[in-house]
Amino acid sequence: MIVSTTKMTSSVQELNVVCKWYEDLIGLCNDQINTIRNCNDTRPIFSKRGDSTDETEDDSDNTINIDSSSLNKTRVQELSKVILRCSDADFLEVLRSELERQRDFHQKRIQQLLKLQIKVNVTPAAAPLQSYFRMPTSDANDGLVLKYYHFDGDSIAREIHVDTNQSVILLIAGRDDSKMCHFKLSPARELLQLSEKTVVSEAEFNCLWSQHGGLPFVRSTRLARRNLMSALSKLNRV
Repeated sequence: MIVSTTKMTSSVQELNVVCKWYEDLIGLCNDQINTIRNCNDTRPIFSKRGDSTDETEDDSDNTINIDSSSLNKTRVQELSKVILRCSDADFLEVLRSELERQRDFHQKRIQQLLKLQIKVNVTPAAAPLQSYFRMPTSDANDGLVLKYYHFDGDSIAREIHVDTNQSVILLIAGRDDSKMCHFKLSPARELLQLSEKTVVSEAEFNCLWSQHGGLPFVRSTRLARRNLMSALSKLNRV
């Protein structure tokens, strides 16, 4: 399944907000527990501020939903009021434990999303398709020439020319551009009549290439290949 990095970033931000809410509620529980224990407050659970009676509220009011699916800013404010009204330290400890469990769960989700986001960001793009062809052509000077073409994606990368005397010329983009096919792969298929019948394997092309002294092909831009060829030429003259 493909997940956009924008969507993952948005999810991480939302989870961070939820974790902050849990942290605030946990801190509020800690403060209220300390207050109760220090003052030995024996007020009934959820006693209303300003109410002098010792009557507890209905059990239905004691049910607290702290699931993240229903957690929002308004709900956090309501929970904060409930915690501040509560006078049972044991109950607050149970509530705090559940809040910590929910916070830890969401923090793990954040870490998983961040790892997935890193993996998506560093995943390299698929390498362009490599295409190889062999096509006999007529040359005014050399007569019939058998030409091998190697396209790196949509651009010509290498050519091998074999004339009737079996002399072989190796051409590589970045060094021999003026002598090579100037077309992209799509128009070249039509103009040079490259079809399925003219396709050769990568192994066949590379075998012929290496037999005549060609170096292994390394994907790069034309400019990079041009710089490499220039450096090799200078090195050979030393």
